[in-house]
Amino acid sequence: MSLLPTPYLYSELSLACPHCGQKEDVPADASAQQRQLRLRLIQIQQAREAAEAPLNVMATIRQHWLVALIPLALISVTQVSQVVSTPVLPLQSAAVILVMASIGVGMIGGYFGMMRCYRKLVQPLLCARPPRQLGLSARCRTCGGDLPPIRDFEVTCGFCFSKNLLGKSLAGDVSQILANEVQEYQARAMKNWDNGVYAKPMQAFYVWGTGVALVFSVVGIVVLCLIRA
Repeated sequence: MSLLPTPYLYSELSLACPHCGQKEDVPADASAQQRQLRLRLIQIQQAREAAEAPLNVMATIRQHWLVALIPLALISVTQVSQVVSTPVLPLQSAAVILVMASIGVGMIGGYFGMMRCYRKLVQPLLCARPPRQLGLSARCRTCGGDLPPIRDFEVTCGFCFSKNLLGKSLAGDVSQILANEVQEYQARAMKNWDNGVYAKPMQAFYVWGTGVALVFSVVGIVVLCLIRA
């Protein structure tokens, strides 16, 4: 028996057999509990989407990054080569070219800084929960429901629609992983959970990008001045 899809939160719930198609109404108490759980799942989904909104921007950058990486690298290399190969170029003009080249170099550095922050702080939070026992399905990181038996790097929960990463950690000692999970929940209960962690990769993009651009431009101008002194 499986639940028929219901378009509205408080619509009457019925069960249907996937083989013969026979339908049966759910008892009133079970139907009320189902509606309450469905409402709770909607609330969890909305809260998760609001907290993880910055990840959508990062996903867009990652999706189109390779297309922009090659032109940025070529432009920066061309500009630096122009400064190096043209000794008669005025120092002021050469410095302006190096500053322009630093923009592309800074964006490349910002991307790698963003990915470093993502792998260190955010990716562990996106991993699926381990199964309660060996042989059972992995569980959703958000609602704890069983995930579909799909062998893929990323699996979507069928209850709250969270994206779950199936990392290597799920192949470890299940009992130890479950004990660590309990400790994690206890730690969250003792302090306010910081949803701002999902925005840190984008913050790292700007911090690393600005830092790399400044270092590149300052070092380039200093070296240029030393060479032409």
